[in-house]
Amino acid sequence: MELLCAVDLIAGRAVRLVQGDFARATDFGDPRALARLVGRLREACGGAQGPARSCVAMYVTPYDVRALRSAGVTAEPVLLDADAWIPVPEDGWDAWLAGFPRKRRRNIRTEERIFREAGCRIVHTALAECWHRLGVPATSTLRKYGHHTTPEIELVSLRRVVEVLGDRARVAVCYREDEHEDPLGFCIYYRVGNQVLIRWIGFDNDRLLGVEEYFNVLFYTQVKRAPASGVRWIHAGATTQAAKALRGAELRPLWMIDISEDSPLAKNRQDVRRHNRRVMQGFLDDPRTAGALNSQEEWAAFC
Repeated sequence: MELLCAVDLIAGRAVRLVQGDFARATDFGDPRALARLVGRLREACGGAQGPARSCVAMYVTPYDVRALRSAGVTAEPVLLDADAWIPVPEDGWDAWLAGFPRKRRRNIRTEERIFREAGCRIVHTALAECWHRLGVPATSTLRKYGHHTTPEIELVSLRRVVEVLGDRARVAVCYREDEHEDPLGFCIYYRVGNQVLIRWIGFDNDRLLGVEEYFNVLFYTQVKRAPASGVRWIHAGATTQAAKALRGAELRPLWMIDISEDSPLAKNRQDVRRHNRRVMQGFLDDPRTAGALNSQEEWAAFC
């Protein structure tokens, strides 16, 4: 997985790592290189110019946790959430559907059909080609979840994505009739090898038709394109896990680990592990997600 947030040493702000692959970030997994990185992080947060600051790695994989512990981090990792990954067979749509029970397969076909029959269509393009038209759906979704923003503010963020990533930033744009009208919604994604990493979703909620626009734009269009695009995994993120599990996602654990040298979590191992067991049990108790955990051994590694 790509390193999504680099170590913020130069700017001098509070240091946080977000869902990174530390092996790729540090000389292909050299433990000494990772230990040096941990040392730099601790030094940056050591309080030489003021109070000591916390230094945590957020939403990291079990692999990352083990790598950090081998580099001298002693804190017990905290289970935060589940990360949804949808496997896509090489043959795409029909092969993907064949993996579901009959009722679920029928439901997914219905969701795809009513979307298509409503006159909705999806266009895949570079974000650079259309970012300036996505301010309204970006704002609508954020306001739905309590954020105070405007299309003008969101256009600044969209433009920055293009400036930083250029043509690597792709977008699936949903239109009600054709691409000449205002977009109904969008899904910004990146390609890394055979993976699609979904990163920003927006829908103009006042114009939605109730024809399962969300899952068509996020997943179904990517599954259909798999044979031509070579996509084998869709990274769907850590929200609405139950709905994603019902559409074939496997759920992988995400952890927080405190890199600080004197972390209080290193001294409260049993309390942390009890918390981790409660979070895992919540997914096991939900019939929609119980069978979607990718590996109970991996989930229980720090429980």
